[in-house]
Amino acid sequence: MVDDAATTIITENVIGTSTVMLSREVVGDKARSDHRLSSVEDWALWLRVAQDSSIAFCQRVGMVYLMRPGPETSKTDLRLRCLLRIIQRHYRRIAARQPLALIYGLARLATAYAEHKREQKKCFQSLAFHGLAFVFSPSRRAFRALGLDLLNVLKFS
Repeated sequence: MVDDAATTIITENVIGTSTVMLSREVVGDKARSDHRLSSVEDWALWLRVAQDSSIAFCQRVGMVYLMRPGPETSKTDLRLRCLLRIIQRHYRRIAARQPLALIYGLARLATAYAEHKREQKKCFQSLAFHGLAFVFSPSRRAFRALGLDLLNVLKFS
């Protein structure tokens, strides 16, 4: 069992949709799709389920995810707007249980923006977002990303 699944999920979407098994009793009305979200609806669902239910996982890798050009996961701008909307919708309940969860969720969002800006070759913006992510949630991964952006800024300036 995951102790505080909602906190884990808002920090990082660790649930692959194709790997989930849920009972109808647990999902209930939560399964209704939010028509205001046109991307990352699964993340919103996992947050709703985690608010009221226990979440468990197994260590075994049982699937491989193939990304093709054109699906929802490639529409980055839309995905980022929806991620922000979901964080705004759930942050009060999750922050009440675990205050740092909101900060970690914002770090995740800043990292996503940084990666998007890096793909667009916007080095300064990527550096700024990775810096924000590092301030919110210092980690070796965030530090390395920040260093890479700094090198890119120096290389292209």
